Amino acid sequence: MSAQANFRMKLMMAMKKSVKSRNISRKSKKSRKASRKASRKKSRKSGRKAVRKKALNAFMVAKEKARKGNKESFMYKSTKYVKSLAINGHLVVYKRVGPKKVSRKKSRKVSRKKSRKASRKKSRKASRKRGLNSYMKAKEKARKGNKKSFIYKGTKYVKKAGSSVIYKRVGRKASRKKSRKASRKKSRKASRKKSRKASRKKSRKASRKKSRKASRKKSRK
Repeated sequence: MSAQANFRMKLMMAMKKSVKSRNISRKSKKSRKASRKASRKKSRKSGRKAVRKKALNAFMVAKEKARKGNKESFMYKSTKYVKSLAINGHLVVYKRVGPKKVSRKKSRKVSRKKSRKASRKKSRKASRKRGLNSYMKAKEKARKGNKKSFIYKGTKYVKKAGSSVIYKRVGRKASRKKSRKASRKKSRKASRKKSRKASRKKSRKASRKKSRKASRKKSRK
């Protein structure tokens, strides 16, 4: 046999082997798919069975009890349900009697309103318990002392005729601009006084130090 014929034979054998391996792989893929499908079906069936086996809720238990006992009505959570036939005339249905149940949105709105009211009440109580400001303290002092008038921050307050609680301001209150100007002037004066005092103290200290040094030098000589 020539070398060329030998090479052809080997090539043919290799081709046959590759075809066989492909067929085997296809068969194995099909079998795997079939096994997966079967396992999925089993899992679905088992899941459905589990769902069917779940216990009924409280309402359904009460309803089934009434249906088996052939009762015309039953009560569940202070709501009456009356027996009635469905459209086809065979199925037994129990319908609610009385006012309709409030929707979730409405119930949330009602609860929010209630909570807001409660928070406002709490805040009001807390504000009442707080201490009085300086004006209210001065007014209470005048009221307890049965005074006809009292002065607060340069403004006179006179008791109203026929009442023991109300005090009215006498004369116009200075405008904001004027009051600000006055307060600024006062603060500037105070700051100047402080700076002058500080400078005087510093100068005194410096003069004392100098005098002490001079006296020491003289004594050493």
